[in-house]
Amino acid sequence: MFRAPSFTGLSDRQGAASHLGVASVNRAASEARMQRQPHQGHRGARSKSVSPPRAHPGNQHVHATVVSPHPDAVRRRREAEERRMQRSAALEATMASVNGSSGNEGDLPNNLSYVDVASELDFRLKMGSRRDKLVVAHFKASWCSACARMQYKVKQIAEQNPDVTFLIIDVGKNPDLLEASSELGVEKLPFFLFYKNEECVAKFSCNLSKISLLRAEVAGQKETNEKSKRGTANVEKRHIVGHA
Repeated sequence: MFRAPSFTGLSDRQGAASHLGVASVNRAASEARMQRQPHQGHRGARSKSVSPPRAHPGNQHVHATVVSPHPDAVRRRREAEERRMQRSAALEATMASVNGSSGNEGDLPNNLSYVDVASELDFRLKMGSRRDKLVVAHFKASWCSACARMQYKVKQIAEQNPDVTFLIIDVGKNPDLLEASSELGVEKLPFFLFYKNEECVAKFSCNLSKISLLRAEVAGQKETNEKSKRGTANVEKRHIVGHA
């Protein structure tokens, strides 16, 4: 008797194979999706894009200079501008002095002048220092850079002391001035002599770094004059009272 072959086992094997194929396809698709997604610290977390904060127009600071119309503010601005101009003029004069230029002699104060002749130097020192008058002589040379740097400061001190006579002597202008300066004890440039009552009361070499020494000597000699005048006045007063 002929028995038809049974396909039950074959069908089961085909179904199992089919089931395995579907699982492989699903696993491959899942891996592809994971590769397309960005890496996440936790499974299932969604990536969020963070956009930079927008600048609000109200947060932008606009720096503007506000000029006060108040009279005091206007006065302070004017005074500040005048000080700035004075500093600028002083700097220009100093630079001209450093470069060896003595500037325009017409700009010199009335109590500051140049001496070019040896005989005039002796006369100005002795005659100008009579009756307790103070004469300050500044000895310099055109080739002396330290002297050039002192030029503007000497002019400034002269302006601050109108009751003192200041002389500028360039010893390099002629041999007679150089010889006369040596006889007066000028040893090193720049050099200063102080005369009072036709006698030398002080002398020293002084550069820009020791400008305070020059200022102090001028102030000290003037103070001595004031004390002398007060002492003379007291003596005269006692003399008048004694004869009354």
